[in-house]
Amino acid sequence: MARVPLQQTPQVGLEVGSTPQFTGGRVEPVQDTVTDDIQRFSKAQRNVADIAIKLQEEYNDAEALKLTNEVDEGIQEEKDKYLMTQGVNAVATVDKDSGATVYDTAINNINTKFAEIGEKASNSQIKFLYENMASVKIKSATSEMTKHSIKAQRNYLEEETTASINNHKKATIQSYQTFQDDEGAFKLNYISGLQRINEKALQKGWEINPENGPISSQYIEAVNEYNMEIFKGVIKNFETDKNFVESKAFLESLKGFIKNPKEVAKIKVSLNKKHNNFLTEKIAINVISNNKNQNDGQFLSHINKLSTLDSNNNIDNNNGGSVEDGFNSNDELIDTTNNTLSEKIELLEKIKNQSKFYDPETTTRLIPQHQPTHLFAIQRLGVKKADAFYTKAKSQTDIDTKKYKEDPTYAKEINGQIIDNYNKLITEEVNKIYGRFGEGEYAITVANDLEVIKKGIDYDFTNETLNIDIDSVTGLRPLENLKQQLKDTITEPEKLKFAIEDLEIKYNKIKTEREEIYNESLVNAKEIAFAEEGGWKNLEANGIDINNFKEEDQTILKNGHPTESDKDTVIDLERNPAEVANNLDAYSHLLSKGQYTELQRYQAELRGENKVIAATVDSDMFDTSLIRFGYTDIVDKITDDPKAKDQYNFKFDYKQIKDAWKNRIDEIQTSTGKKLDRTEKQELLDEILADGVISKSWGLFKTSDITIPTVALEADQFKDAFVRVNGDKVFVKRIPKEVREYFIAGYEAAGIPYTEQMIANEYVLHGKKKSKAEIIKYKEENNL
Repeated sequence: MARVPLQQTPQVGLEVGSTPQFTGGRVEPVQDTVTDDIQRFSKAQRNVADIAIKLQEEYNDAEALKLTNEVDEGIQEEKDKYLMTQGVNAVATVDKDSGATVYDTAINNINTKFAEIGEKASNSQIKFLYENMASVKIKSATSEMTKHSIKAQRNYLEEETTASINNHKKATIQSYQTFQDDEGAFKLNYISGLQRINEKALQKGWEINPENGPISSQYIEAVNEYNMEIFKGVIKNFETDKNFVESKAFLESLKGFIKNPKEVAKIKVSLNKKHNNFLTEKIAINVISNNKNQNDGQFLSHINKLSTLDSNNNIDNNNGGSVEDGFNSNDELIDTTNNTLSEKIELLEKIKNQSKFYDPETTTRLIPQHQPTHLFAIQRLGVKKADAFYTKAKSQTDIDTKKYKEDPTYAKEINGQIIDNYNKLITEEVNKIYGRFGEGEYAITVANDLEVIKKGIDYDFTNETLNIDIDSVTGLRPLENLKQQLKDTITEPEKLKFAIEDLEIKYNKIKTEREEIYNESLVNAKEIAFAEEGGWKNLEANGIDINNFKEEDQTILKNGHPTESDKDTVIDLERNPAEVANNLDAYSHLLSKGQYTELQRYQAELRGENKVIAATVDSDMFDTSLIRFGYTDIVDKITDDPKAKDQYNFKFDYKQIKDAWKNRIDEIQTSTGKKLDRTEKQELLDEILADGVISKSWGLFKTSDITIPTVALEADQFKDAFVRVNGDKVFVKRIPKEVREYFIAGYEAAGIPYTEQMIANEYVLHGKKKSKAEIIKYKEENNL
């Protein structure tokens, strides 16, 4: 119903006794007031109706606007929520049965909200107004959401296409080993990836048809990027496999596909360097591993020798390929590209056995010393030529058969001529096959390696001389010998430098690891052997073979702890707490049982947090203080100097002084129950070091005066110990005992630390009197 405001007519009442109110004015004639009143009332009624209608319309508008605002909040919430979704999340299907998408759900939610709020309208007019106003909001939101949906659909398609390209790219790289197979996984994935790039180009509107004009630059860039990433990925995989031959073949196969020649050239240079380093590393490790003798007539010994040659692991055979483990990468008859080393060795042995010199049906044989050269010739020239050239080399040599059999010296001479002839024939043929165009070429390397093999020939070889230079602990030959072996075979300076550096790294690593294993085993054995008298006999029962150790270590195990500790070892351990904490067991054979037990207790003390650091600080403080007080000889000459055998041995002094310092620290800490800090320890040490005297040092050939702290004096040294007072010697032992005790009592009563120098000064000051009574009398007479 219409809303009409309550009408109230104000009334004014007259108070009792008030004067009637009159107004002045003209007197009008009587008129027809009834008709006028009716007209005025009718007009008033119309005005009231108009006001009521207007008020109703305003109310309708207000409520419709309120409802529209309410639905707008819901619309904006749904819209914003949808616009926040990206890619597949914006177009995903949420109901498989109906096929409704995320977009459909958002639109449906808006429509549902619109209908629910519309039901709240108080009348049809309000609902009409609400629907008109809300529809504008819905259309606007729907428009934005539709645009977002279309964009998301495109983005989703592009993302999936890009993901597909990347998947094919990854699969192509992973299938790198099949790159030469036209129907293999590599080419199938590669082509599929290109097809996805074409689809992406169509999605983005890139021109890919040359008939329509120039090809899109973006398309060209996408294809080049795809090719380059595959190229780099495959190369990296081959490098990881150390298959540089295949990586180079792959590089050649992509000519024309990669449009960045500078990048290809850069990778090719890097690839060649890595390949060369890889082959050089093989030579270095083969040199380390080769403990066999090339003259023993064993095939594997020959293989070991040949594996150390530069020509058998070379980046360029000057014939279009490289050489690895003695096999040419471009051999048309024998493909060993993906063979393991074991397979290559097995293959070479089968090839070698085709030689007439190894045919069980014949009696023609090679002497063991010539077998490595013959095998090398097989590797470079093949069996037939290797056999033919050896036969020819022998026929070129004038041999007295009878003398050859009876005279060893003559036999050596003849064998030397045969090998010289053989090497010459091999070199001539190598030059024909591999070419000789200048220094450093492959043919020269082969000729040099023939001389290396010849250098290793020993016609006097016996099994007794087999391993004479091999270290029994590490199983390695001397490093310098191995370096020389590299210098013999590698003539190119940069390659030789790299080979020696790599050799040293590998050699030292192997040496350290094997020494650590040996030393650990020795420590375990010593623990058992030193546990009791004759404890070494218990080693076998504990699974330890004493014969696995060096002879000198076997002697140590049998002897047990020495009666006296080695002073050098004790001093070294005193100066190096970290070694005591971490490696004391290694020195047990140099320490008496008592000393070792004492150091074990010290080792236990060092296991606490920062204890080693604190002990090291104390040790450094001790050495530094000795130097500060002028006792440099005690610090500098405690090491075993072979040039100073005629000099005084300061090791014992070092130990005595340090023990005296430690004892002082222990006494104070025990009596006070308080741990001394570094400053307090330093003060104690300074008191000890300040009390120095001059004494005789007895060397092997001469004596000299030295200044040492009194705590380091032996009993026999005291009689010669002196200090200087006013330039004169005062022998401390010659100061009467009663007088010494008198002066010492005075210092102690005053709480003053004293030294021999101070006592001597007092002794001279008091006239060098012989008794306490004489000193007191002299003091009184001279007012001292």
